[in-house]
Parts: sequence; C-alpha cells; structure tokens
Amino acid sequence: MRSTRAAEAVAELGSLGHITRMKILHAIVSAFRKMPSGVRFVTALSMMFTLLLPAAILPVGEHFVDGDRVAFAEFWRSGGGFLFAFIGVAALLLAYGMVRARRWARHFVVFLSWSLVVVTIFGWRGFSLDVVAAFLMFGCLPTWYFYFRRPVKEYFGFTHENIVA
Repeated sequence: MRSTRAAEAVAELGSLGHITRMKILHAIVSAFRKMPSGVRFVTALSMMFTLLLPAAILPVGEHFVDGDRVAFAEFWRSGGGFLFAFIGVAALLLAYGMVRARRWARHFVVFLSWSLVVVTIFGWRGFSLDVVAAFLMFGCLPTWYFYFRRPVKEYFGFTHENIVA
C-alpha cells in the first residue's frame, strides 16, 4: 500500500515538473508576443549569449587564446573564462528582466552598450574616427530606443500619464 502511494507521489511530481516547464515556456512565448520588436531582438540575443555560461564553466570542447589552442585552465588564466562567465551571467539577468518586463532591464541594456563603447574607445590600440563614430552610434541607438520610444516605455510599465508627467 505504501509503495503505491509513493509511486503515485513520484508520478505526480514528474507530471508537475512537466506542467511547470510548459507554464514557463508558455510564459516566455506570451511575453515575446507582447514585446516591441527591438526588445524582442535584444531578449533573443541575450538568451543566445546565455549559452556562454556553460561554455565557460564546463571543461568540454576546444578553447583558443590568440588563435592558439589551450587547455581549460589556461583559458581561465588568460581571462577568457571569466569573460565568458560574466557575459553569460549578464545575458541571463538581461533575458530574465526583459521577459518579466522589469524596469531595471532597460537601464541594464543601455549601461552594457555604453560600457562596450567606453571599453572599445579606451582599449582600442589604433582607433580612427569612423570606429569612434560607429561605437557612439552603438551607444546612442539603445539609449534612444529604450528611453524615448513610447511602445518600449509602455512595455516596461510606464503609462501615458507617467510618460507625459
């Protein structure tokens, strides 16, 4: 009698896990349908970049530093592992914030784009004016889109009254 109850409980837990996974998938698809197209693009991109996290943590596959094949430990010593892990965690946070329409997510996108601009300009060895202009556009475009486009502001919970006031 006890083993039957245990089997039923395990079967119920298994079906609950399936239901939960389906609810999560349905919630993500539903959120994607509500998003403006640019937010949808950034969310899909951040979900793709989330795959860098397991690539940084799991010692599988080949790792290259400056075109040379290196061991997993050397990949981490050179800074590549940390960079992959950082990008993976940042992308995971960004994807969560975008899907859940958290207000901090739009600030996070703008911060990441401008930090890339700053790192590129100050870390670039032989930059020219066209490189600076391209990266400034890369910082200005997300700023304009996430802060000044009405559909984006409404998606993140700003009503028309909040936008005007």
